[in-house]
Amino acid sequence: MLRRFLGLCVIGLWLLAGCRAAQTERVANTPELLAPPESERPPAAEFQLTTLEGETVSLEDYRGKVMLLNFWASWCPACRSEMASLELYYQAHQAENLVVLGINYQEDAEVIASFMTDAELSFSMLLDPEGKTAASYGVVGLPTSFFIDCDGRLIGFWPGAVSASLLEQQLTPYLGQCPTQE
Repeated sequence: MLRRFLGLCVIGLWLLAGCRAAQTERVANTPELLAPPESERPPAAEFQLTTLEGETVSLEDYRGKVMLLNFWASWCPACRSEMASLELYYQAHQAENLVVLGINYQEDAEVIASFMTDAELSFSMLLDPEGKTAASYGVVGLPTSFFIDCDGRLIGFWPGAVSASLLEQQLTPYLGQCPTQE
């Protein structure tokens, strides 16, 4: 339990430092993924969430794949605007061991399902009805995306809306690093 607490503290401090760095980076207009050095990548926080279909999934279920976790809500304008970029990136790379998981922050399944249909989204959506998973990742604003390698370690994160070009530049290089699944 102490190890988990300390791990969450490290992630929280990393996120806090990253948010400040993000402001500087955006002023400089050079998109860089906020990421720890490879040797210091912490394990991603485990979760158990429910899909819109009612199935319970965990982080471990996706081991061996590169994951993009996107914390969002349908009432958030920046979240809504980035969904097309997430879908575009997902469609281009789903065959390369990529998993995109939208983690909805405290909304009803019906609202999310309707939004997904209207936005023509095909990647998986998970429900975080009490915001516990968002809290375990240190999410302080929406949208926020986390990038996880095939070993379950945090590659980096992006506070704010992502673009398909940012994902191509920052996440695509990791896709070839996972062993192929049979």
